[in-house]
Amino acid sequence: MPHLTPDLLARLSQTRHVPGMAVAAQVGHDTQHLSYGVADLETGRAMDAATTFPIGSITKTMTATLALQLRDAGQLDLDALVATFLPGLPLEDPDTARTLTVRHLLTHTAGFGPPQRLAPSGDMTLATVVSRLSTITQRKPVGTYSYSDVAYLLVGRIIELITARPFEEVLRERLLRPVGLAHARFLHEPPTPGTHPAWGYVLTPDQTLARYNGPTYGPYVAPTGGLRLTVQEILTYLQFVLRGSVTATGEALLSASSAQELLTPVSPLERGRTRTLAWEVESSGEQLVYKQRCSLMGIHGVAFIVPERQRAGVVFNNALHGLHAEVEVSRVLLE
Repeated sequence: MPHLTPDLLARLSQTRHVPGMAVAAQVGHDTQHLSYGVADLETGRAMDAATTFPIGSITKTMTATLALQLRDAGQLDLDALVATFLPGLPLEDPDTARTLTVRHLLTHTAGFGPPQRLAPSGDMTLATVVSRLSTITQRKPVGTYSYSDVAYLLVGRIIELITARPFEEVLRERLLRPVGLAHARFLHEPPTPGTHPAWGYVLTPDQTLARYNGPTYGPYVAPTGGLRLTVQEILTYLQFVLRGSVTATGEALLSASSAQELLTPVSPLERGRTRTLAWEVESSGEQLVYKQRCSLMGIHGVAFIVPERQRAGVVFNNALHGLHAEVEVSRVLLE
């Protein structure tokens, strides 16, 4: 295993002003879990294996997997026009509707900017939020990369329309339960008994830590960043991806071609970076690292896999400013 020690986490926690850190990793057939510090400064609750984190955009990789499942079942064509499912979508450029496909949404190549107004209340459903979207600005031409949370809200809504079920139910039934994510909860749901949340913190100008006091998120955010998991559960999910979207019990949740497509870059490397349907891809020496980051509710984290080396890692901390600590731990895990 990489030389990851509690002393390293302790040093980073202290020098980077991070209340707590949790790490889970796989190298070959070996796994490791480490945690340090506190999940809640107010109560002193320790960061441990039962600590859950909002996983942010890691959820998008699951949404893309659902889309591929529906494609495998003949229910969704990734190259179908979005307007087929969502006619009347308030696009800034009406011509966009004639070329915008589901694949563009999945690969963040819709060219969207942010909607002019999107401030849904915490209890709004995905269907309600999509129906109330204001004009979606066109930052770049269709086919050009422009990261978009709204694009994944639309993918989630399309999944709801195809299945005639709430997105959360579809994700639970078709992915979370088969993969074995027992403690998975959406952000608007109470925690699973026996688990406890990591609270996020921000560094104030006087170098003290204050609890993050930002927005809450309701059911609408489920497809783009709405899950809460432990780091071990995130690792379980990454192991599923490394096996070619096959569960620990041997159940294939995607066809072999779809599992391969999920990890196939959609464009050549440019400055050592590209993307797949849902993963960011970076070259690191002779290897490709597939990753997704989370920065949400004062929590910072990353999940990554290296298929060539059968390696996976999850690094989370509860500090909005925790990027540097996360990067340093990730570097050790990739050695």
